[in-house]
Amino acid sequence: MKQLITLLSLFGLTSATAFGHQDPLDITCPQSVTTTFSSVLSADVPSNFVTPATKCQRIFQLGNASATGGSGNYAYTTSFTGGSPAPAFLPASTTGNSGQYFAFGPGQTMVTVEVTDQTTQQKKSCSFSVLIKDDVAPEINSQTPQQFISKATITMPDLRNQVVVDEDCNYTVSQLPAPGSPVSGTSVSLTFIATDAYANASAPYAATLVLPGPTPIDNIQISATGGCATDGKITVSLAALPSVSGSLDVLYTIDNGSIQKGKITPDGPTATFQTSGGLAAGTHTISFIGISPDPSAVFLLNQSASVYIGTPAPSITNLLSVNPGNTGICGTTIQGQAVGNSFVFTGPNGYVFSNVFRNTGSFNVFANTLKEPGQYTLTVTFPANNCGTATTATQTITVGGTKCE
Repeated sequence: MKQLITLLSLFGLTSATAFGHQDPLDITCPQSVTTTFSSVLSADVPSNFVTPATKCQRIFQLGNASATGGSGNYAYTTSFTGGSPAPAFLPASTTGNSGQYFAFGPGQTMVTVEVTDQTTQQKKSCSFSVLIKDDVAPEINSQTPQQFISKATITMPDLRNQVVVDEDCNYTVSQLPAPGSPVSGTSVSLTFIATDAYANASAPYAATLVLPGPTPIDNIQISATGGCATDGKITVSLAALPSVSGSLDVLYTIDNGSIQKGKITPDGPTATFQTSGGLAAGTHTISFIGISPDPSAVFLLNQSASVYIGTPAPSITNLLSVNPGNTGICGTTIQGQAVGNSFVFTGPNGYVFSNVFRNTGSFNVFANTLKEPGQYTLTVTFPANNCGTATTATQTITVGGTKCE
């Protein structure tokens, strides 16, 4: 959070009654406020202060609206229009009036306070605005690598997701030369700039892309295995690692999320680590971005693997026999879709036809060279992971026609 912002209370709660006579119910709101992050004063926070839901929100103490007239028995409600995320009472309002601590996002928010005369149920409302101008630029953190080491390439890789930015709100990172631009030579000078939603731009951050051709990590082998749903972890195994002293950081993303680091200490050319966990059951994609021998340099990778978290669940759909030429059993094929990595068809007189894939996934599977009519069975296997034994699914289809001679 960049600043704790407090606006002093401008009005106090008042009520008005008269002997035998009541003035009309009315309400007066505080004046609208415009401020910036860098120009406000900080102040004390109440002991029951609650941290905002997002870092992009700022804390304000708004002034009370002032009701007059009516019976003097007032109840207040405060509502908001605009602003993202929506403002929230901090702590929860006890009176409903606006004189509370609130969490506001940048931009303009209209605050409406409605008073209800609880004796007559008459209502009256007023509104005022709070405009927060974000005038503080993002900063590119020094944790961003200063050197990226790539295999031989003729196009600029996209390195924007490796830029670490100190910024609470939404921002974008630009890269020069732009991703996909042609590159040549042995090194290329890079510039990164982070810009927030209010056009505040960071100072340019300089880095270098080194193009040495083959590097010690060109032949690195990475595999991943999904764990149980109880921990939601992925186990990563690496082989053909270069000879290094000390540890390495493996940079990766899961399902195109934020960059994470796994620290490994190679045991010769191999090493393993586990992700932090918490993944939901189902299929996930882990993408390996690079290996960093120190915080200032990253050897770029471009590998990914699909893993399954939880108990495997093979499936078979749309299994049918196809004979477009009506040529008898000799021209018939069995086709379908299935999820797994091993797909084995069996049939009369010892018939076997297999489809086996290295990785688990959803595939179009088939069987041909049928010789006899009868029952054919497809068995699909989902390989075992840390949760237990492999699981299978089967489905049977009857194929008619005459025997193929």
